Amino acid sequence: ADPHPAMGTAMEAAADKIAELRDGGRPVVVVCRKGMSRSVSCVAAYLIKHEHWSLRQALQAIRAARPIAYPHLGFWILLRALEVRELGTC
Repeated sequence: ADPHPAMGTAMEAAADKIAELRDGGRPVVVVCRKGMSRSVSCVAAYLIKHEHWSLRQALQAIRAARPIAYPHLGFWILLRALEVRELGTC
């Protein structure tokens, strides 16, 4: 379940792009094939990195809108590391 480092880089790049678009007043829709793991992880990364939400807060909000949202273990590990790095939580 060790995530590939490129997964974290891509997820953070997506989070940064979401922030860039939102800062410019543009609407953002994030999709993936099932809307369950990849898109959810990108949105959670955005909420952690740019809105300073905890991983728990981010996933609760996402699941309120998309109940099947559940990042796979590799993304979960990356999101947790991002939370620790950005928010200093452990």
